Amino acid sequence: MHVKALLAGVVAGVFAATSAVAATTGSAATEVVVDWGSYAGHSADGATPSRYDPLNATASAPGDFFRMGIGSLALFSWGGSEIIGDSFVFETTWNCKDASPDDGYCDSYPERINVYAVSGDIADPARLQDDFVTPDLTPRAHHDLSGLIGSADVVLASTLGNAEAQDAGFTVDLADARSTLAGLGKGIFHILIEDTTASIGSVPRRSYDGFDIDAVSAKVAVMPLPGGVLLIGSAVLLMGAARRYLA
Repeated sequence: MHVKALLAGVVAGVFAATSAVAATTGSAATEVVVDWGSYAGHSADGATPSRYDPLNATASAPGDFFRMGIGSLALFSWGGSEIIGDSFVFETTWNCKDASPDDGYCDSYPERINVYAVSGDIADPARLQDDFVTPDLTPRAHHDLSGLIGSADVVLASTLGNAEAQDAGFTVDLADARSTLAGLGKGIFHILIEDTTASIGSVPRRSYDGFDIDAVSAKVAVMPLPGGVLLIGSAVLLMGAARRYLA
């Protein structure tokens, strides 16, 4: 009886562990591709040239941020996992002060973005070239994302200024976008961010590097670990053997 109880506990524990892994979590994006806009008029920060690297906004480079550039588009993904909760955008602007909270911008560096929910049915973005040169003089991969906006698979979820995404970040409510895509039989698998800083009007030169993304995260559905499945199978086999032994 002790063996049965022990094995039953092992199976229950494994199921609990795999259920916890499959639960929704706030996870940083793991992939990003960029349709580059412009950095015209902006000079590189020689001390931190790496800030033009889009991977800074993913899980692979915590602690730094990505300078998008005016009019750039960045498509974030989570390794094929579906986004089943909200998304979160974090922006870094030092000494951000917002004297007019209604506009949502940092007074000294006014910047803005649109955030879109994107289904999993879009085609892989075409890689146009490998030589878009950011202000740090680094050639980077350039993808064509311009055709996404306006597609039924891409739904505008929010518009925000950089002051709204400081510190604790900005929560992008995806409920309406999810409902829209669900009406087409689709879910959300990507987040598309469009820099719209130029639409503010008279943009100071110091904003020419566009929105500075520290991170994009989302609550995603995570598949159970294969190791957990193997443990369950082993436990079931052991229970069968124990049953025969105790019979």
